[in-house]
Amino acid sequence: MFELSFLLPEGGPSGVNVLTDERLMGLKEKSVLFIDDDYVNFLYYKELISDIAPKIIRTISLQQAMQKLVCDADICLIVLSASLPDNYQNFALKYLKAQYPYIPVIILLSSHSRQSESEFLLAGADTCINHHTNHDHFTEILLETVEFSEYSNNYNH
Repeated sequence: MFELSFLLPEGGPSGVNVLTDERLMGLKEKSVLFIDDDYVNFLYYKELISDIAPKIIRTISLQQAMQKLVCDADICLIVLSASLPDNYQNFALKYLKAQYPYIPVIILLSSHSRQSESEFLLAGADTCINHHTNHDHFTEILLETVEFSEYSNNYNH
């Protein structure tokens, strides 16, 4: 029988992200755009991230989303529901990534999603997250996605 043990440095393992005030400040001055036709679903996610992203905008269509993107330069993240009508989310995803390649897009997967995570990633999504995730995991994914996007955008310019 083998026993695996190791010591972690004080403060936790290196490379593991934690929710620090410094990281949380990254979204405080920014906006998050939700494209979701389910208002209850939107309210749930708004409540989950209201402490880190106080400006959360909801649209129910690509047309509304484009209007918000033109008017609000502070949008740093788009969350697109996979439960929108068939093929709509694929079209919206491709269009958003073509027009705003520097803004990351997270797909909210649900049990009703007709496409798999890999199909969304191939279509241009930055990441996908399960609809039934907990607060800390959802917050961490949002922060990591925005941070990686900012790093990539700064590196490529």
